[in-house]
Amino acid sequence: MLPSVNGSVPAVSGLPAAAQSIADTTVDPARIAALEGMGETSAENIRRSVEKSKGNDLSRLVFALGIRGIGAKAAQLLARKFGTMDAIEAASPEEIESIDGFGKIMAENVAEFFSHQPNCDMIKSRGGRAMFYRIEKDRVEETSAENWESGQSGVAVFTHKEWEEEMDIRATYLLGQREDNIHFCKLESHANYLFGTFHIPVKREHEKNMGFAFYILPGKLIFIDDNGLVQAHIKKIIAGKVHSGYNLEKFFYDFLISLIDEDLIYLAVLEKEITKMEESMVEDELKDFNYRMLHLKKEISRLYRYYSQLADLGENLYENEKEFFEKKHTGVFRIFAERTTRLQEETQVLREYAMQVQDVYQSEIGIRQNNVMKVLTIVTTVFLPLTLIAGWYGMNFVYMPELKWVYGYPVAIGASILVIIVSLWIFKKKKYL
Repeated sequence: MLPSVNGSVPAVSGLPAAAQSIADTTVDPARIAALEGMGETSAENIRRSVEKSKGNDLSRLVFALGIRGIGAKAAQLLARKFGTMDAIEAASPEEIESIDGFGKIMAENVAEFFSHQPNCDMIKSRGGRAMFYRIEKDRVEETSAENWESGQSGVAVFTHKEWEEEMDIRATYLLGQREDNIHFCKLESHANYLFGTFHIPVKREHEKNMGFAFYILPGKLIFIDDNGLVQAHIKKIIAGKVHSGYNLEKFFYDFLISLIDEDLIYLAVLEKEITKMEESMVEDELKDFNYRMLHLKKEISRLYRYYSQLADLGENLYENEKEFFEKKHTGVFRIFAERTTRLQEETQVLREYAMQVQDVYQSEIGIRQNNVMKVLTIVTTVFLPLTLIAGWYGMNFVYMPELKWVYGYPVAIGASILVIIVSLWIFKKKKYL
């Protein structure tokens, strides 16, 4: 343990080993001064922050549990309804189902998750603090901060607040990037580490994205995430089958694949929506077509950019310029890059399909307008001779013999009917009708 500026931070009861190690962390002024934007007076502020911050947002914690069918919005509803994790754990399926927006299956999934004691024990052991994992003997398992630092391969997950307080690791490896400035997926190469960010589009929510940052060190992988997304994917990896010879490279590959694992299904859903819109044109149901197509095209465009960035990130990992990974294991990143490239190509096909459907829609609108104009033209053509007859005899000259002819009115009616019949016969013959 490093020497303390103002003495060691008091132990906090009830925290797991990983969290307690953070609470016990003390500060070396020389290491703080080595970080950008830090000074000697930061030590006391950091010590107070470490003691104050012990919890995590409940909805993010619920989302991070990876309960089947429970996304970020459902997690927020649960947190708002029950307020504490203990209350959620004690709630019956009927109480959960009473939440507006919850169905019977979702409620049963939540109740089933908390009915398993290992899940409840895991939640109590986490304490909402930073999580540390070690990769050894073909397993990924939780560990303490000390074992993580001394281990050969390991993964750590922090929130931004926890990462700001974790001065020891930051000072040891001189990590000083802006982890909150996330706008796209990228990977940057630095002298002692690789730094990257993920900016992931949330499906079905066109304006919402989830982002997190990560550092790659020799044998170490550090995530900084406030959304609970990283924890959910790590839990999914741990629950899955781990093959022999498992290492940090294969873990990171599994993590990357888990980010896009269901994206092909989502692209198929988007394609089905475009197909339905195309069919609606045939059935003359074009309500809100432009609005729906605009949202689909925006969704497809942002997915295309996302996959393009992921493909570049995968290629950079494969090149392994700084040799943070063993060269014989970097082939998995090429596989990831190729898979994201295929998703990018699928997205491009969807973009072209959407544009074709929109062109067909515009053509359909043009055809409908032409049909309207054709009807108006026919009506105008039929009534033009009738207008001529009405105008001619409407002059009312004194010496117009037809005006005083006893059969003048019936003849005018007959002539008008004859004009209409002849006009319609001509249009029918010319196939205008």
